[in-house]
Amino acid sequence: EKKKISGYAEKTGCIVMNCNPFTAGHRYLIECALKNVDYLFVFVVEEDKSFFTFHDRIEMVKRGTSDLSNISVVESGRLIISAETFPTYFRKDGVIGGEDVCLNEDLRIFAQYIAPVLNIKYRFVGEEPSDYVTQQYNIAMKKILPEISGIQVIEIPRMCIGDHIVSASLVRKYYHQRDFQKMRGLAPDTTIEYLKKMSKNNLCLNTQQGVETMQKYVVWGAGGHARLLMDNFAGLENYVEVFLDTACNKSVADFTVIQPDMWKDYESYPVVICVKNSFHEVFNELIYKYHCKKENIISSLDKIHFKVY
Repeated sequence: EKKKISGYAEKTGCIVMNCNPFTAGHRYLIECALKNVDYLFVFVVEEDKSFFTFHDRIEMVKRGTSDLSNISVVESGRLIISAETFPTYFRKDGVIGGEDVCLNEDLRIFAQYIAPVLNIKYRFVGEEPSDYVTQQYNIAMKKILPEISGIQVIEIPRMCIGDHIVSASLVRKYYHQRDFQKMRGLAPDTTIEYLKKMSKNNLCLNTQQGVETMQKYVVWGAGGHARLLMDNFAGLENYVEVFLDTACNKSVADFTVIQPDMWKDYESYPVVICVKNSFHEVFNELIYKYHCKKENIISSLDKIHFKVY
């Protein structure tokens, strides 16, 4: 029997956020939502498939909203945007425009079992101009949630600084570069201070160990995506062992690109798949032709945890 939890305001809303990390844009969305409801739940995606761990992400959200009233920051659990309910969310890089992103189950569970218990009548989302998977999720949300449980979906324009949208990916870029000054305005001070502490802790830990434990990676692909990675992440060349590509006459950042048939020389390395339209083909080739372990295949650079030495 489903029971409603008592004690919550009549106008209760929610936001589901990954916060990788928590940015000024996330804070802006929360503030906008609070103007429309009496109480707000912020569900932080618990699935640990992001650059920053769930522990760090939810801690940054809690610190970044500690001054706000009528808000609860809670774990999303296994039934809101998880590998079980919405697996496509965690492999966005391998999704082609027009592909079914398999999101109905996630929204149905939320509408039928989660929202009624918490008396949630509003769900807020940020406008998504470029990410295909998130775009499809927002579109489906506007259709499914009102139909099943009468939840009103409110889409809020993204926060911009000048002509640029505030994004977590840009904050991550500056974190990789340890350029905390450029984060100003893009992330709350609480996030910047938290990331500074993380950076210092990593540096001290590695110095105390006295040994270099830097993980090396093999990058599959030497096209535009691979070059973009090298351009966007300062010091990335320190983490790349070799590039693999069928067109071995290319070079990326002074690295020679070798044929995939030479894979056996690097089979112990994790592989970053860095291609645009043939992710699934490369993934299957690694598994079935080169016998690569699934856990050693990475579909996004954001899943690589860099260390500073």
